[in-house]
Amino acid sequence: MNDRSAPIRLSAAPGGRGEVFTKLLQVPGLQIIQFSALACARHKSAELVSMQRRGRLSFLLLSEVDVVTGDYLNKIAQAVEEIVRSRGAAGVALLTGCQTALLSTDYRLLEQELSAQAGVPVRVHDGCRLCGMDEAGPDASGVDGLLYEFLSPAQTGGEPAVHLIGERIPEEDSQVSAFLSRCGAPRLLRLAGCESWGDYKRLAQAKVNLLLSPAHRGIGEALERRLGIPYVCLGGVYCPDELEADFQKLGRLLGAQPDVSSWREPVERRLAQVKELVGRRPIFIDGDAELARWLLREGFQVAGLTTAFRQGLTRQQAQWFRENAPSLPIQNTGPGERGGGHGEVCGGHSGGYGQGHGGGAVGRRGGHEEHGQAGGRRGRPGGSPQPLGFAASLNALNRLAAAAGGERL
Repeated sequence: MNDRSAPIRLSAAPGGRGEVFTKLLQVPGLQIIQFSALACARHKSAELVSMQRRGRLSFLLLSEVDVVTGDYLNKIAQAVEEIVRSRGAAGVALLTGCQTALLSTDYRLLEQELSAQAGVPVRVHDGCRLCGMDEAGPDASGVDGLLYEFLSPAQTGGEPAVHLIGERIPEEDSQVSAFLSRCGAPRLLRLAGCESWGDYKRLAQAKVNLLLSPAHRGIGEALERRLGIPYVCLGGVYCPDELEADFQKLGRLLGAQPDVSSWREPVERRLAQVKELVGRRPIFIDGDAELARWLLREGFQVAGLTTAFRQGLTRQQAQWFRENAPSLPIQNTGPGERGGGHGEVCGGHSGGYGQGHGGGAVGRRGGHEEHGQAGGRRGRPGGSPQPLGFAASLNALNRLAAAAGGERL
């Protein structure tokens, strides 16, 4: 029997725990060099050895003498020159080890010098060697952002093109696909579809970047700033006002004005029903910061948020929670944990990914009697696709209603 006063937990399936650096292989012609101490090479060894066997990764192991004397800079330059010459690299990505914090190297200046010497673009990822992120969380400076660092400004092609950024492809019957059809079915570009360096460079010809996850907003901002390509986000977002604004923006950029009111109205109706059903019951959300943000905006009693390992808050999300819900306990779980009362607790929202202390931990799973999946399986091969657009909002409300003991539409 359901307890109508019991807390509710909504859980999203864990994601982002797979291989971190293998995704760099999606960029055709890119060679990767890891420069680090020998001890650092053991981390992520299975993934890195697999990349090495494919002829795409090389190791430059540095000694204490290299670091102390500064000779590591000369050795990096020699390694880049050798890899470009012997493997015909179109670009080079350098992965650092955990000595980065000690060296205080100006990696942006190093990138410029190496690019000029090698005649190909060179970029450095100086974030966390284990998860591919930096201290600020899953924003543009992580490995996902590095994927697009080799693009340069390009003239937009004659046929309008939309660049899809994210691991998921919109289903043919999704609202995003339907909306694009109403806008004249523009050409779709995806990193995973690039077969050559030329294909990759043509991603910069897109008229708009369409983000399929809010975790990629940092990438959208970086590409807009660097390449002048505007972006919209229609995946993993639930707020109807934000969705409608981004649909309208996408339409304007593609020269069309399709109406989305028929998609929004069912969400508004269901929202009123779920508000009445849930009332003031506390809600604990596991793994979906955007859902927590939307429910807080709508007046629900969100009592805690748990973010998964390697899926911390983006810079934008962290700022929103600091300004609008500063007392909300936010916990980042460690590897293999999901909402179990462990990991870093971000009560003050001091910086996003696993940082800050001072709030209470989200309660243990066993303390909540109601459970529900918040949004389908995300980024899992073979799993059911997560809805996009207003369909995601309706899906989340139905799951919340089911977790509260009500009926789904």
